[in-house]
Amino acid sequence: FRTVTQPDTRTPADYVLEATVTELYGDFRPGRVPAAVMTIQFTLVDLRGVSTRVRLERTIGRRIGLSRASPETLVRGYGTALGEILTDLARELDRAG
Repeated sequence: FRTVTQPDTRTPADYVLEATVTELYGDFRPGRVPAAVMTIQFTLVDLRGVSTRVRLERTIGRRIGLSRASPETLVRGYGTALGEILTDLARELDRAG
């Protein structure tokens, strides 16, 4: 992508990437390894034609094991999960061409 814009901008765009977080929580249930859980649904919409067309739809999730159940480790786990999810998304976007 050459340019990233805000939703209310008047700059024309060829594509819109929509992202919806469908899961975001810390799993601290007794008897289980604490984990940060994140899932994001992505939709890449092509705006170049007469009508819009969905070029890619993917839901990518991660469950990251944590060393302990604490707010600090949970936030770090979220960061790791997001990094891995975005890496997977970049690969998917490359394939979608």
